Amino acid sequence: MNKNHLNIAFFCLPETLLVSEGIVRSGSIIANEQLISFLEKSGHRVHRIAPKSQERMNLRSIVGIGNMAMFQEVVNRIDEINKCDVVITTNYFGTILPEIKKPLITIFHHSAKSIIDICNQQEISAKRDKLFRKWQKKLCFVDHKDVQEEILHDQMVAITEQKLIDLSEAIVAVSKNLATEIEKNYIINKANLHTIHNSLPTITQFDLAKKKYNQINLSCVTRLPVSESGFFAKGGDRIFEVMGRLRTKVPKIDLTISTDGKKYEPFIKKYLAGINLNCNLPHDLVIKQFESSNVSFHASRLESFGLTLVESMAMANIPIAFNAGVSGELIKDGKNGFIVNNVNQVPKIIHRLSKNEKKMKIMGLAAKETVESILETRRVFGEFEKLLYKVIVQ
Repeated sequence: MNKNHLNIAFFCLPETLLVSEGIVRSGSIIANEQLISFLEKSGHRVHRIAPKSQERMNLRSIVGIGNMAMFQEVVNRIDEINKCDVVITTNYFGTILPEIKKPLITIFHHSAKSIIDICNQQEISAKRDKLFRKWQKKLCFVDHKDVQEEILHDQMVAITEQKLIDLSEAIVAVSKNLATEIEKNYIINKANLHTIHNSLPTITQFDLAKKKYNQINLSCVTRLPVSESGFFAKGGDRIFEVMGRLRTKVPKIDLTISTDGKKYEPFIKKYLAGINLNCNLPHDLVIKQFESSNVSFHASRLESFGLTLVESMAMANIPIAFNAGVSGELIKDGKNGFIVNNVNQVPKIIHRLSKNEKKMKIMGLAAKETVESILETRRVFGEFEKLLYKVIVQ
């Protein structure tokens, strides 16, 4: 083995699913692609391991075990895999292959048991949380899918996640919040659990000198499912409440959502008239939203990392966020953004910022500098590279 040039088997989703079937390139997919690119540029040889047959890909729809059934096809490439120095997979692929004889690293981009927790919280909030109940009643078109069915799905996924933990030499969580959840919910040797962030995404250069802070331009970019638990997890009620209160007080508000179809459009036109709605934009146009805004709102109750938060800060926006994913690790409250505990704080922060253009500019630049430092590619993926060598020599 040449220490500088590893052979790495890297499990990936089939490109066919991303291109022909329109699967959204989520934050985890983008992060994995960045990691592969870094490893290849560093001189390592990466073998992308993905199912190829349409019959296998069709199995994805099976509740709880779809991904695992799809990835069983790659056992046909086990000889190629075992000729590599190390194997990398992702938690939700369900790649339980005892035939793998080389060290396995599993990246957790989220955790099924955390999703189960949020489903349980949603059921409680449906009875007790006035804000959630308010918007739940208005959203009569939302898919009120049986929460218990979603919980069943994630209970099955959690079983595969535990098995992957058992088979892995190392588990990587992409935030401290997620590492805490994994340690709490799974049987794991703490010494095998590592927190390594995703890298700062590649962002087309923009002219920082043209960034204006003379008035509030507010943006919110999020995945917004039409299932009740998904809406709850992404803080949809928080988003609509804040935008409802600010839509006549802030000069420009952009809401950019990735969702199923156009079910939210008539609702937003009715209840949030005056805001600019963008649905299912390609990723490069999503970035453009942050280029033209100067304040961003991040409402999620559950987030393992928080790609949109990172992209927003990289574009010199001032983030206002609840504590989820990496927000607590990146945001220094009042210096490069704000951590909030309830929606009532947001309009007050917006009002204060609107009266201090100089402070807004300082905070926006501080946000940009923070992510460029903490999430710099060589720094983050250099830690991952060190982990590769560590598990090989164990």
